[in-house]
Amino acid sequence: MNLLNLNPNVNRNLNRSRGAALITTIWVIIIISGIALIMSRAMRVETLASANRLSQLQADMTERGAEQFLCSVVDQEVATPGSTATVGMEARQIGDGYFWVLKMDPNNQQNRAFGLTDEASKIDLNTATLTTSGGGMLQMLPNMPADVASSIYNWRGTGTSPDGLGATDQDYESLPDAYLCKHAPFETTEELRLVKGVDDALLFGSDRNRDGYLDASEQTSAGPAASINSGNTSAVGIFPFVTAYGVQATTSTSTSSSSGQRLVNVNLSPVGGGGGRGGGAVSLNSTALRNALQTAGVSNVTGIITNTVTNESSGRSFSSVLAWAATVNMTSADLSKVYTQLTATPLGGAATAKVAKINVNDAPKQVLMCLPGLEESDADAIIAQRQTTTSTTPADISWMLDAIAHNKLAPIGSYLTGTSTVFSGDILAISPDGRAFRRYRVVIDGTKSPAYVIYRRDLTRYGWPLTSDIRDALRAGNPPPDANAAASSSNTPFGQGI
Repeated sequence: MNLLNLNPNVNRNLNRSRGAALITTIWVIIIISGIALIMSRAMRVETLASANRLSQLQADMTERGAEQFLCSVVDQEVATPGSTATVGMEARQIGDGYFWVLKMDPNNQQNRAFGLTDEASKIDLNTATLTTSGGGMLQMLPNMPADVASSIYNWRGTGTSPDGLGATDQDYESLPDAYLCKHAPFETTEELRLVKGVDDALLFGSDRNRDGYLDASEQTSAGPAASINSGNTSAVGIFPFVTAYGVQATTSTSTSSSSGQRLVNVNLSPVGGGGGRGGGAVSLNSTALRNALQTAGVSNVTGIITNTVTNESSGRSFSSVLAWAATVNMTSADLSKVYTQLTATPLGGAATAKVAKINVNDAPKQVLMCLPGLEESDADAIIAQRQTTTSTTPADISWMLDAIAHNKLAPIGSYLTGTSTVFSGDILAISPDGRAFRRYRVVIDGTKSPAYVIYRRDLTRYGWPLTSDIRDALRAGNPPPDANAAASSSNTPFGQGI
């Protein structure tokens, strides 16, 4: 007989030991399970964080690749002006990522546009005139108060503005966080934010995310201004219409045409000669000009030379080829035959200061209206004329003779050009899985080859500017909705990606 079974106390103690072991085991299992769950959660968080870091790196590399792509586009644009317009900038694939280059549509700020922006299509902050007698370029910018225009002038200048308005050294020194007025050229467009009176409302208007496009919420905040696209109104502020790179974009020291021939000067004698000034110089240079016109097949060469000599003998010097052509009553058809072979460099005088020119091939109405003496109707006429021109040489802007009255063209000829070497782009790059994106504004200088980035600014903090369906498609493993159209573009010489 089993004695343990006869002792109830022993059985009771044994059952208690077994119950305690079971409870201990359950608690151990619970603890181990909890630890496993915590570790699993930590591993999941680390996995997601690693995926996010990878996506961010992919977005970063896509953006850097986009910069190099744009540098190559600028190189090609400088070598072959006008080629930029044929390159697709929407949902371009580079590696596994995609990028867009955002820009403002100057004709309608409620339309989304893509592509590089010509810095020569803007008003240069460092050379723009202030007073009405000098053209008043700064004062003619959209929504620009007169005192703020003067403050901009004072910031870059060595003294006060001619009209006596605008902030001076004392105004900046009296600020809570005092600093000095620069009295030196603007180095970046964003430097405007340091000028007294220039705030985000003036710079960017209702464009809160700074992409040059008014979305639905921004249109609501913009009010009636959102539907106005006149020359003196802008719902996206003045930022798209000003630059600090205008001189750099349009300064040329070349004395030869693209074919290597020496340019012929329409100024036939030294400045200040007067009364048949220069004698032999007039004869020598007029012969070179006559030969160039005759070789090109220009009509009425004798009349053109006679008018040129008559004007210069009275002490006149032409500031530009367009001013010369308008003065001697030359037709656009004739000027186009010889335009790229001519120059209007003053002879025998002091070197002229470098002035930023405006590329009339793509300058918006708001910029054209800043040119001395031009009204909104003139700007509209220029835009209409350039849309009908069939010239294959953007540098040839002879068509301007048909755009506006010659008496208005002559004073502004020295401000005009048809080419540029500096471009900016608002790059939006996204990772292949749609998890991360980067947005940078870059300025690219093409004065030397290869072109290179001279300015970068991170705009990622302003958020994703395009529609959400693009990111949704990438997260679902599909290409962006507009990627196929961009990839199949037959106009772009660069294909789908790099």
